[in-house]
Amino acid sequence: MIAGAGVAEARVVSAAGAERPWQQEWASASCASTERLTSIGSPVARGSRAYRFEVRDGDDAYGERCELGHGNPTRAGFPLFDEGDERWISWKVYLPRDFPIGTSRWNVINQWKQLGALGTPALSMEVKNNRFYLMNSNTNGDSCCTVPRWSGPARHDRWVSFTMHVKFSPNRSVGFVELYGDLDGRGKKLLRKLHTHTMKSDGSGRAVPSHSRIGIYRDPSIQGTAHIAFDDYVIATSPPRGLR
Repeated sequence: MIAGAGVAEARVVSAAGAERPWQQEWASASCASTERLTSIGSPVARGSRAYRFEVRDGDDAYGERCELGHGNPTRAGFPLFDEGDERWISWKVYLPRDFPIGTSRWNVINQWKQLGALGTPALSMEVKNNRFYLMNSNTNGDSCCTVPRWSGPARHDRWVSFTMHVKFSPNRSVGFVELYGDLDGRGKKLLRKLHTHTMKSDGSGRAVPSHSRIGIYRDPSIQGTAHIAFDDYVIATSPPRGLR
């Protein structure tokens, strides 16, 4: 039961694996320089290419980051998540030796971020304290902070596959998230279905659409140049084979 296996059998909404120019797979890039975002031939999880992101001390792209996103800003043809959408989101991530897995500061690699502002993302994944963390904003409105919902060990120099099953809603009795992954080389369920808010509401109570983001977005107090690689990011409306 390997997370991400058989994704092609699901109804795919979007697939991004760096086999094409990033502008064909993502709506926007947020990096201090175009040199920070490249397509590489090694390491690769699937196909012949993967995305490589780089962040250096002092980089400023609305914070110390280098990310690809389907929003902020949006572009026609790239998926957003609306209230009530249920999605299976799979990806593969590689943490090279220079990626600071041991930091105690916030160190985000995935966001399922509301459009516009409203503070911290409703859902995100971080790497710190030598662990992956699935994080949830502390409120479904304008938030300052996030709280952990799951964690598992992070290691350098290996591809890790994840699949997240999520229903998007600002209502914690409607929204839910569950997580699969292969942290130990064997796929398994990491987080049983957890009911929580999975998107934000604006000041009038209307749900704000969310979007995917991958890359590095970190606390500027983290020192040094860091890299990360992503491959095979797939959004689907049904589960990969073997997860049910």
